[in-house]
Amino acid sequence: MILLKSLIKESAESLYWWMDHTGKLFPVPRGGHRGWALDYLTKTGFDSSIAINPYEEMYKKGWIRVGAVGMMGKLYIEYNHIRGKRISSTQTKALQDLAWRVEADEIHDDTEGTTELVKENDMSKISYSAVVLNEHSQEKLLHLFQDEVPMGWKRNAHHMTIKLDELPPEQKKDINKEVKLHVVAIGKSDKAIAVKVEGYPSTNKTAHITLAVNVSGGGKPKDSNDITNWKSLADTFYVEGIVQEL
Repeated sequence: MILLKSLIKESAESLYWWMDHTGKLFPVPRGGHRGWALDYLTKTGFDSSIAINPYEEMYKKGWIRVGAVGMMGKLYIEYNHIRGKRISSTQTKALQDLAWRVEADEIHDDTEGTTELVKENDMSKISYSAVVLNEHSQEKLLHLFQDEVPMGWKRNAHHMTIKLDELPPEQKKDINKEVKLHVVAIGKSDKAIAVKVEGYPSTNKTAHITLAVNVSGGGKPKDSNDITNWKSLADTFYVEGIVQEL
């Protein structure tokens, strides 16, 4: 880590990435954000013959553009995102983890023009472990069950909780592992709606992904744990995600 920070500071070189909604970093060469984005967008169905702003399209999908920049003896993590919308808590923690790993001094939100100091050893502060769904799987769940969610409820479909706190030692090897979850039932209460899943262990009584919560009625994501009314699906299907500590 010291060598990386020293090299960046002395040479004013930068390291660059795209970060997805799960906090996963995808390295790109210097000056390569645009090309990487165009390639990704084309592969995911965008018509390359239509003139688009690849940065804006990536931001709309929840991606953020990240760089480690050396300047005047300091190292900064800079990032850009869709204007007017805060990045997710998962991305915020991933940026702090990145900054701590490369010994950056500050994190700068280049879109909003704000700066924050790097928290000391923030990587040790793990709230929970989960299978964080990829973007396609999140959209798939919300689309398939859109008629099940009452008007005004807050939609979620972000992850399946594995356990509170960090993973046990025997599961550490699974971090960043891609996992398929089998969606087999839907459950409802007056405070939350969730789908029951199988395919990866969870300390919850029923492994599930929260779809939506009744915020105005006092609902919170944790209320999915209290759902007792589960209905098996006639047509089960799979979603995918990545094992992470958050």
